[in-house]
Amino acid sequence: MEWNQQANVDYAFLNPVPFGSGNVASQTGNNLYGGQLGAELPLWDAGNRLKIKGIGKSGVFYNRAAYQHSTTEFVTSTGEVFPQGSVAAAADQTAFVGEVGANASLCVTSWLTWRAGYTLFWLSGVAVPASQLPVTSFGDRTALVNTQGSVLLHGVTTGLEARW
Repeated sequence: MEWNQQANVDYAFLNPVPFGSGNVASQTGNNLYGGQLGAELPLWDAGNRLKIKGIGKSGVFYNRAAYQHSTTEFVTSTGEVFPQGSVAAAADQTAFVGEVGANASLCVTSWLTWRAGYTLFWLSGVAVPASQLPVTSFGDRTALVNTQGSVLLHGVTTGLEARW
């Protein structure tokens, strides 16, 4: 499994008068290797026409996390240019992945079923861009990877299942 994110920030110093501006780009990549166990439980069954199931999965993964941070030059309001450059780092971490949800299946015909559900997906022990800013030093050209981030995703799922 992979979880990759990118954050771009344009900034300007304006206190008390315009002083300069620049851009920061932060990219993180998490390559997760491992396995998960889960269960699918019937919650309600109205014969062949409608079924509702609950699902739950969790797993522990090895995470090879990478981080790259680059900054374009800082340009002052007088036009002076100060090049910044980029830094990168990688780290190994143990990550957790969890998923819970409910799915309903409605038989439309003898061979076609419509599925709809709601899923909650959680990652923990991953690198996310915002957490990398405090551990990056452009002056020393050093960076660490903060892998203490978490991600929570949720939403509706839907699809068709055809059998023949």
